[in-house]
Amino acid sequence: MKYVKKQEFIDAMRWNGKNEYTVRTSLNTKTKPFVSCGKLVVNTLDGFMTANPGDYITCDENGNLFPMAPAKFEETYFQIREEVPVLEQV
Repeated sequence: MKYVKKQEFIDAMRWNGKNEYTVRTSLNTKTKPFVSCGKLVVNTLDGFMTANPGDYITCDENGNLFPMAPAKFEETYFQIREEVPVLEQV
């Protein structure tokens, strides 16, 4: 049998090294990231992780954050418009 990965909708924002306030206030998260030594520190389900400027900060439907390198993010996700209808699950 073949399977397809279920649709997963996330919010994401790119960390540019200066937009801490925007990242902290724009993502609906359980925890808030903070800056330490020029890196954004993110409390993930796997513990604290750091994001470098240029990395994306993703927020899943449960409010969990995860930093992701640009190449991996762009390989995994594509941007949608908010009004795009959700496909029905089988």
